[in-house]
Amino acid sequence: RTETLGEMYYYNMNDAITTAEMNKRKDAELTDADFIVYATRDFEAAYDLSIDADSRIYLDLKGFVVETGEKVTNNNYFKIYNSEDSQATLKPSISIDNKGTLDIEDTLVKVTTDTNTINNSGNLNLKNTTVEGTTKYGVHNGNNSKLTLDSDSVIKADSNYGLHNTSN
Repeated sequence: RTETLGEMYYYNMNDAITTAEMNKRKDAELTDADFIVYATRDFEAAYDLSIDADSRIYLDLKGFVVETGEKVTNNNYFKIYNSEDSQATLKPSISIDNKGTLDIEDTLVKVTTDTNTINNSGNLNLKNTTVEGTTKYGVHNGNNSKLTLDSDSVIKADSNYGLHNTSN
């Protein structure tokens, strides 16, 4: 990591998320706004990313393309959004596993391999977001899970159904 003009920059997203989680545990007075991880360029997150069961993490893609080379697992609260006018894209190569609450706003989420884009066993909320699968599902919505999407969101797949729902 490096610090420039009071801002901390990390060389990988996993370090940024881990540091945010540790800082929140140390200082309960910090607000959720203190735990926003900002993308500063297009990049690949080559490591497993896991949001702990007691963490709330916010990822602002800021119009960049972020590729994840390993598994992304949310165990509590994870918000992925785009605060810029330009298109932001998240390209997971392995399914995003949501076991908590996952909010995605103003983002294209497009898997790059033959896997479901998002496996949801928690609460998945999509706002002005497109989730694309390839040969598997865009979203697999598992038992007792909840999926909410606004009228500006789309779930699709190239050669399969966009949504596979086994929830009640």
